[in-house]
Amino acid sequence: MSHRSAWEEFDLTESEVAATMEDIYRRGDSLMSGFLFMHLIFALVLASFYQTWMLTLIVSCAALLMFFMSKWLLPRTFITRCFAGVALQTFVALHIYQMHGLPEMHFTFFTAFTMMIVYQDWRSMWPGTILIIAQHILFAILQNTGYNIGFFPDPVITISKLVFHFGIALVEVGICGYWSVLLRRRTLEGAYQRAQLNNNSALLQVQLEKTLLSEKHLQEQTEQLLALQKDLERANLDLMMRATTDGLTGLNNHREFYESLTEELARSKRNSSCLSVIMIDVDQFKCYNDEFGHPAGDVVLKTVASLLQEQARESDSAARYGGEEFAVLLPETNASDASGIAERFRYAMEIYPWAGAPVTASFGVATASAGTVDASRLISEADRALYQSKHRGRNCVTHFADSTCEEGDRHRTKAAFGSARFPKSAIELAS
Repeated sequence: MSHRSAWEEFDLTESEVAATMEDIYRRGDSLMSGFLFMHLIFALVLASFYQTWMLTLIVSCAALLMFFMSKWLLPRTFITRCFAGVALQTFVALHIYQMHGLPEMHFTFFTAFTMMIVYQDWRSMWPGTILIIAQHILFAILQNTGYNIGFFPDPVITISKLVFHFGIALVEVGICGYWSVLLRRRTLEGAYQRAQLNNNSALLQVQLEKTLLSEKHLQEQTEQLLALQKDLERANLDLMMRATTDGLTGLNNHREFYESLTEELARSKRNSSCLSVIMIDVDQFKCYNDEFGHPAGDVVLKTVASLLQEQARESDSAARYGGEEFAVLLPETNASDASGIAERFRYAMEIYPWAGAPVTASFGVATASAGTVDASRLISEADRALYQSKHRGRNCVTHFADSTCEEGDRHRTKAAFGSARFPKSAIELAS
């Protein structure tokens, strides 16, 4: 089985590993600067007790200069990390010398290697290790040859003692190195997970953009459909208005009036209530048109429609029945009330300040009790009452129930006023 590096296990390229460890090495250089300055302070404190100022200043300056020059010229590199370990071990040797080989001072060796974990690089620990081992061997040789430099407390340093010291040192380096490997793997694993999260986030972002784009297109299509629906509704409303509304006066037309009358008759029959109809014909309208022109006649028709709407009740329904003839549907209205409403219409027209010449109208009223007659008959009765009003001299109200005219009287009235001047009956119009 081939060996795989940490970044291969996490599918990271060497450039991604370098980018990930860049921050670790930068932080390590910063922390190492602090560690070395603490060792400097400790060395100066010891120098004040043991009067080793000269050696302390020389060794301390050399260690600091070695590290900071490398940090400045080769920041975040393996060489700088190796110099950091060498500088730490230099201070370790200085502290041991300052304390004249006191065994407890070897503890600084372990703290120094523990500090190297901040780099998460086990390889950078070995130059310092080799340096401290070589330094101990050299000082042991000098001690055994009679040159006492005060580094060891014993006059003779045996090989077994050196091996024991070096064994402990190598175990410490192994532990710190293994811990560095674990931290490095954890760091790279975190970087790999972040990369995966970023990739997944990017994919989700792309998917979200596609979804938002689809939603935007769907919203645009929905808006277009809503716009088309509104246009269709307006068109349908316009068609409905055209089909049910008179274009000149804005009132219901003949067809809509007839349908409303049929519905109201059925409701009147169900509720056992009265229903009345008023037929209205503008007096001498042809003469008015001939004298003042058709535009003026149109103004008269629109004014009559407006007056009817103003005087009608909320439940009433006015319509232009045809030509200069109008009709008003009065639900739940008996004969007496219907005649009163018609009189109110007549009076409103009579007192209106007409332009050109006064305008009046004749009114015919018919009432059906509990739906006893059909629509055609009710209109015919209102028609006959209207003709009776014409026969009585126009500008008056006649109810069919009060009329004593027979069909012959109607023919005589037509002959007197001229059949062309009056609208056809509802039965004739329906045919």
